[in-house]
Amino acid sequence: MRIQAFTGETARIASHLLPDNASSLTNNIDFIRGTLKPIGQPLLVISNPFGTGSAPTVKTLYRSSAGKYIAWAGDVNVARSPTPDDGLERIYWTGESAPKMASVTNIIAGMGSAMMAFVPSGLTNTLGVPAPTAAISGTVSGSGTGTALARQYVYTWVTTYGEESAPSSPSAVISVQSGQTVSLTITSSTAPTNTTKVRIYRTDAAGDWRYLVELTYGTWAYSDTLDDVWLGEALATTGWVPPNAGLQGLKSGPNGVLCGFFGNTVCFSEPYAPYAWPVAYQFITDYPIVAVCANAGGWLVATTGTPYFIAGSWPGQMSMAKINQNQACVSATSMVDMGDYVIYAAPSGLVSARGMDVQLISRDAVTRDQWQGITPSTLKAYAWENRYIGFLSSGSGFMFYPEKGYFANIGYSYTAAALDWTTGNLLAYKAADGVVRQWNGGSADTLTWRSKRFSFEQPVNIGVVRLDADWGVSSPVYPATFNLYVDDAVSPTVTASIYDNTPARLPGGFRGNYFVAEIVSTHEIRSVSLGRDMSELMAS
Repeated sequence: MRIQAFTGETARIASHLLPDNASSLTNNIDFIRGTLKPIGQPLLVISNPFGTGSAPTVKTLYRSSAGKYIAWAGDVNVARSPTPDDGLERIYWTGESAPKMASVTNIIAGMGSAMMAFVPSGLTNTLGVPAPTAAISGTVSGSGTGTALARQYVYTWVTTYGEESAPSSPSAVISVQSGQTVSLTITSSTAPTNTTKVRIYRTDAAGDWRYLVELTYGTWAYSDTLDDVWLGEALATTGWVPPNAGLQGLKSGPNGVLCGFFGNTVCFSEPYAPYAWPVAYQFITDYPIVAVCANAGGWLVATTGTPYFIAGSWPGQMSMAKINQNQACVSATSMVDMGDYVIYAAPSGLVSARGMDVQLISRDAVTRDQWQGITPSTLKAYAWENRYIGFLSSGSGFMFYPEKGYFANIGYSYTAAALDWTTGNLLAYKAADGVVRQWNGGSADTLTWRSKRFSFEQPVNIGVVRLDADWGVSSPVYPATFNLYVDDAVSPTVTASIYDNTPARLPGGFRGNYFVAEIVSTHEIRSVSLGRDMSELMAS
């Protein structure tokens, strides 16, 4: 009997019904090559990321372009700025009371030699630029010619980041002739933090709002003598309100759009203006929303009930449809962008969503009861090398292979991780370690693999085993341990140390109808052959 082209765990199927190459138990194995390949041990990357003091709890990490990390003690959703780089590396996040933003460049400037830091409160700004609360006023002076035209004025706030608010309420209607001067006065001087400029707009002869002038914040008067021909661009920020204070689940998508939600309401930002969230860009679901993510051709909205798909890439042209699948999301941190599709945890397993196509992709691997046994509500997941990596509160985790539909257990769990986009490495942290480690970055870990339950009509003795493996350089430590469980024994009936690729004889004195083979090794195993004697082994 020769076992090769190994596959991962599909616990839904009883062990004796599994294919011969399937696994009934795995730990720290990567099946990407069809072999039993040990994953790499977590590689120490940063030994004391916070510089000094004890290791704090961290549940969210953001890796900056400079290689340093911004940390949060809670589960937050962080989005990069979709606007062209201005040297500030702005980030936006939800999950800490009201939505916030900060400059990573400014945060790093104060970190010194530390590689990780929480966001200082002094560098945090509430996301959004509220509109002015009072209207501008104007008085006409001087003599003019021609027909008097009706005119109104509004003004907006502009922050140091170039963010512009929605306009104030319009001024009273003013009749103005060519050549006359309108003396404008801004009576409200209360503005959001970081406001540096004031922009004034007025109506032209067609009644359209157009740019008049930009003033330094604190300058509250201006004399308007311009004719319409000298006016600038049209006012673009009408309806650009700050996000709802309860906005959650922030995610970035194509065309400079951010998406979030509060309650049953999905919200979108103005393209390339992450501080502006027009009410016209909102959609209402039947169930409370758990998480959102950009999907193929739109956005997947996971709720406590059925999922929804919002088609389109431009908020003003989007449409929403309910997906007729009862696949609720049980963990916001389980939702992962896998490229052109999304995976999240549902009550019965892992769900894949590509556009309107929603499938329970783990249906052949686990039952609902088995899935509930790992407490999926605690799942925190990440994409890595086309695999779905899930960390659990139990201290362990798993890899799921979406294209194959099976699992592989891993003996590690972390409270926070971030993908290094420059290398593709997954960097992880937990307070119990207080260090940053690269997932799968170190020397080979110890793998454990257990076969299906093989059965024979008559009691037999398995007398010979051969492991075809990449043993590498010889070592005084045994490269692998082979265990054989006979007739459903709890402990191994036979244990043998395997040195190389030559067949190894097993101790005699046992016969049985049922056998389960187990391998423990730090080497990649290409195949395992079992036989009652040497001739049977060689024939396999």
